[in-house]
Amino acid sequence: MQIVDNLSKILLTNRVSVLKFSKETGIPSSRVYKWRNKHGSPKHEDVIKIEEWVKAFNKQMDYTPITTSERVRINPASDKDRRIAELEELLTKAEDDKKFLKELIKTITQKG
Repeated sequence: MQIVDNLSKILLTNRVSVLKFSKETGIPSSRVYKWRNKHGSPKHEDVIKIEEWVKAFNKQMDYTPITTSERVRINPASDKDRRIAELEELLTKAEDDKKFLKELIKTITQKG
């Protein structure tokens, strides 16, 4: 299932929806959701489609538009590292928010 975990990270890190991925690869979104929920794994033909999509996506991410007429080469590794760090920060904040909400609910239910 490593390929599914890697795909999920790529989609999340780059803010690509499962629907967009499905449209671009021809793999039904319901199938992708099943993989992500640990219900089965990709067949060989789907693995090939995933690999082709990831290669094309990475090639696309090697360049980012600065203006409509100018493109600049970037370091995709450092850009991805930055995105991963941002996501880790968001996840940490979400966990903190979750803890706060649990405590708030607990307090409210005790008073009620």
